[in-house]
Amino acid sequence: MFKKTIQAVGFLLALAIFSEIVIVGFHAYRTGELIYFRDPDAGAVPAALTLPGAVFQPYFGYTLRAGRSEDYLDEGVWKANNFGFQTMEAVQKDGCCDYPYRPADDEFVVGAFGGSVGSGFAMQAQADGSLAKALGKVERIGERRITVLNFSHPGFRQPQQLTTLAYFLSIGQTFDLIVNIDGFNEIVTSWRNHADGVEYSYPADTLWGAWGRQLDQQNVPVSERLFHRANFHSLSVRAAREDQASCWSAWCFYIAEARAAYHQWRAGADRATLSGDYQQHTLFPTKSVSVLPEAFDVHAGTAQVWRRASVGMARLAEASGAEYVHVLQPNQWFTEAGPYEPIKADHIYQWVIEPINAGYPLLRENGADLARQNVGFLDATLVFNDVPDRQAYVDDCCHYTPGGYRILFDAIATYLQSRPPDGRQARP
Repeated sequence: MFKKTIQAVGFLLALAIFSEIVIVGFHAYRTGELIYFRDPDAGAVPAALTLPGAVFQPYFGYTLRAGRSEDYLDEGVWKANNFGFQTMEAVQKDGCCDYPYRPADDEFVVGAFGGSVGSGFAMQAQADGSLAKALGKVERIGERRITVLNFSHPGFRQPQQLTTLAYFLSIGQTFDLIVNIDGFNEIVTSWRNHADGVEYSYPADTLWGAWGRQLDQQNVPVSERLFHRANFHSLSVRAAREDQASCWSAWCFYIAEARAAYHQWRAGADRATLSGDYQQHTLFPTKSVSVLPEAFDVHAGTAQVWRRASVGMARLAEASGAEYVHVLQPNQWFTEAGPYEPIKADHIYQWVIEPINAGYPLLRENGADLARQNVGFLDATLVFNDVPDRQAYVDDCCHYTPGGYRILFDAIATYLQSRPPDGRQARP
């Protein structure tokens, strides 16, 4: 009996070792690396460009909690200002940058609008002064001291930028130049929202809607089992990913991968079947409310919202005495920008590739229409074409290195220098 037990244990141990070897081989074939030596953080969005500690905001959805601070790459520390927008501490020490900010007569105020790329744009400009140096080449700016203010936020997408600009103009914020840098969030958020039965023009349901559902747990009747179950599965996805990051074996890694995939599927299925009664109870009704044609193309609809919102920002800027330029941000997954070698072979952004390549051509077409309407527009989608990937992109999503931002700053300055003066009035 003892001998048979030893044999059974030996067999199971050999089977486990064999399975581990097979899974290790599969992972190496799939990613080109041994699973034991992987870097769990490779290709991950830097913490400063994710959305920590957000609070609801009545006009544009959400911002960070005022006073929160973290590192921005290796460039210094940011701190959320009075309205919750990331601002480098180095410039805050000089009396900047709570809103509305009152500039001196010799200041040239640049407002950066967009999502996390816009936040990085503003923080990099504040960290090293490289945007100011680039804009110093633009003759009409002259010798004025350039101050960069951040009105961007991780996850923002149009029309959040338009709403944000309208609000801050209404409370007295003045600008000399408004830079709106976007594109990625618009495409992927609209596509994801629409696929989940959510209003495609709303803020990202995975952010704004998810927080609302968490708050709703205190208000929705317990009988709404699907609601609670969907939230359970969403939390389980996060737990599985956290477990995966600390796995020490291939078995552990792929079991966690399977758990995450299962809970992701169940969360989506439960939300898709939530009854109409739930929408009556919730404080955050996110289901699709637009009257859409039967053959609705979400990418075409998104591009039109994006274009109209940009026209609105341009007209507001013009009326306030500011110059406006809309920058279509580069993204590594846009195939016309050339091949991209991911930082992490098994990155989690495969799902964005199809929407980006379906939507970006439509954004470029609508951007050309903006230019025909005399709206300042810079198509920067190919600006990194001759730059090695690691010099331009800091992760496998969409964000740039300090060097990447400096290339973008130079491109914007060159565009502004080539654009003829438009007869704008002096700011109020």
